[in-house]
Amino acid sequence: MIKLIVVIKRNAAMSPTQFREYWRTEHARKVRSIPACAKYIRRYVQAHTLEAEYAMGEPAYDGTAEIWFDSVQDKDAFFSDPDYLANVAPDERVFADIDQTRFLLCREEQINLSPAESVGASTADQEQPTTMLDVHAPHGDVHTWKSFFIHLATIVIGLLIAVGLEQTVEHFHHRYQAHEARKRLLEEVKANGELAKNDAYSVRMHEKHLREALLVLDRARNHALLPTDHIITYRRWSPVQVAAWKIARDSGAAGYLSAAEQATFELANWDAETFNADNIAATAAIERAAIVINVDLLDRNAALPPVEKSVYFGEKGESAAEEALTLRSAGAPQISRLTPAQIERLEQAIQSSIYDDQMLLNDCRHLTGQAEEIPEHIHAD
Repeated sequence: MIKLIVVIKRNAAMSPTQFREYWRTEHARKVRSIPACAKYIRRYVQAHTLEAEYAMGEPAYDGTAEIWFDSVQDKDAFFSDPDYLANVAPDERVFADIDQTRFLLCREEQINLSPAESVGASTADQEQPTTMLDVHAPHGDVHTWKSFFIHLATIVIGLLIAVGLEQTVEHFHHRYQAHEARKRLLEEVKANGELAKNDAYSVRMHEKHLREALLVLDRARNHALLPTDHIITYRRWSPVQVAAWKIARDSGAAGYLSAAEQATFELANWDAETFNADNIAATAAIERAAIVINVDLLDRNAALPPVEKSVYFGEKGESAAEEALTLRSAGAPQISRLTPAQIERLEQAIQSSIYDDQMLLNDCRHLTGQAEEIPEHIHAD
């Protein structure tokens, strides 16, 4: 069993009390709500910094999360799970400063502190540390220079062999760490390329819907709405993965990659984080602007049967995606209530959202290109 330790710095917008309450209740509820939690997580513990620490000044960190998994593969599967990426990962930015959060992947070693094991050992024996190398006195007397140099050479050769063996073991351990980190990073880059393809489909459809919405708003301004008119502003998207580089960096494994590999994966991680942040900002902007026509639909849409995420990404056909989105969109009754000022503001927001979609589409192409190019230059050992 392995353990992931996450050392967390709270979001600067939250007070310590707000941070603790949100992390303990709302975020924990979201973690429990996804099926991957019960499937992969064996234990989850939060440790909150004591309030007394804040009396002495701002602490370096506000808490730690300890998460146990059966294996590294289960840990990777959890953090790449679509439900985690869509529901839990974005919520982490609400209460935590991700840039200052640190990760440590480790295995517990139980240390027995019982004095029973020391029975019969003298105090002097207990205080002597175990040495890595023992240099023994010669088994016989040294009477000649020849014997002295033979004995000295034996000691030197023994020391060199011991140091060499230790360095060899360390070298292979570092190579293994680099291999595992490189493998996980390449898997993440490839997975992000597939996610970006889905998002590109969603973005193109969203831009088409927004351009159609501008025509509908123009008809609304001229009191010429059609009974079938509707405005779709919703867009489903999948966050790309960003955990592998942070884990490699914080565990020290990234340091055993070549300088070129480090630069490549750090840039890929920055691109992925930027893509997620841009998606969040773009989605929030258009949804805030469209609330004027969508507010009446919240209860109605909540009562509708859930739709598989794959439908929104065209995996069931474009007509299925259109049907699901249209069913949840504002129709002529909601649009006809807009005032001229509201129509103008919504048009401006839609124009801005079209620009955002074009930028996001470029980001999708970039991530897809990375997924093809990086594995060509960096190979898992």
